[in-house]
Amino acid sequence: IDDLIIVINLQKSDFENCYYINYRFCVKDIHNEIQYPKCNECDITSRLVDELNKGEYQLDKLNSEELVMSLEKILTISLFQLSMM
Repeated sequence: IDDLIIVINLQKSDFENCYYINYRFCVKDIHNEIQYPKCNECDITSRLVDELNKGEYQLDKLNSEELVMSLEKILTISLFQLSMM
């Protein structure tokens, strides 16, 4: 993880009142001149998705506890999968 810069961004849907949570990794050895990479400068890109929300977070319908629980779950799964690579 020390060799990566992690970028997280919210992306508003063009079709619904929901957001997607994208994460991206920028490899420092490849981009040693970039301290704060833009989304399009990253090497690996993905989106947080689980079976409940299909990656769509309707922030106006979720309370903060539901959002935190959902994010904790999917982040734990995603980090585990990354560690297995």
